[in-house]
Amino acid sequence: MKILCAGLREKDSGKSTLTLSLIKYFKEHGIAVCGFKPKSGNNIWYHWKKVKEGLDKGTIYGRDAAKYYDKCNRQIPITTINPIHRLWMPSFNDSYLEEIPNFILDRITIEETQIVALNTNVNIPIDKKYFNEIFNKSRIIKIEKRADLEQLTDLYEKADNWAIENLSKKVETIICESYANIGLPWNSISDLDYVFVIEPFKIDIYRGDRYLKASKIVSSVLIEQKTYEIIEPINPIESIKVPPFSNQVITNLKQHLDPYLDEII
Repeated sequence: MKILCAGLREKDSGKSTLTLSLIKYFKEHGIAVCGFKPKSGNNIWYHWKKVKEGLDKGTIYGRDAAKYYDKCNRQIPITTINPIHRLWMPSFNDSYLEEIPNFILDRITIEETQIVALNTNVNIPIDKKYFNEIFNKSRIIKIEKRADLEQLTDLYEKADNWAIENLSKKVETIICESYANIGLPWNSISDLDYVFVIEPFKIDIYRGDRYLKASKIVSSVLIEQKTYEIIEPINPIESIKVPPFSNQVITNLKQHLDPYLDEII
């Protein structure tokens, strides 16, 4: 089974909390399950502890991927759970980077190969020694202009497709978390059973096949469609009101969803 968790807000929709709640639900029912974060990113300044943790191992990944890795008992490589990760610079006036976003590098993992797409327009603001391990373990691609960045699209697709195929061989159920308010985390995503769309106080559940068809109907350009655009022409099979929880949010959300999940899934 494949379930997608998508959000209606760019930040703080609740996708990660929902993903962890669904993982908990399936594990309690004895079903082999894993979270999947096709694309993620973190900031070298604001998330330095997690960034350094990854760099020390010769890679980079985010907090959500680390949580899913732990929930899967560390049996699946974290770079399979999170095949693409971007390391951002702190936000500032980046008008001089009009063509390229203000990031340091992308880590892209395809099978046993780790690729680092290095943005040559940005000066790494910390001692280069922290990057020795990841550079030594990776094939380096230099990103100098927008065209270089656009050429990474095929690599992104290959990485996500390889990861989902590999995960499908290891677990019965995959809970895929999208990013920001993007409706589909990669273009060739397919065979979805259900889509959970979350925003504060509400979760709507859609049939996966109808959601994917709606995506194609809404636009022939499938790159970074917003979630609200995809769901506009279709109706959910279930709408669930969600109250705020003061503690144990993952457990409480899972318990709140239990009767709906028992009926639908």
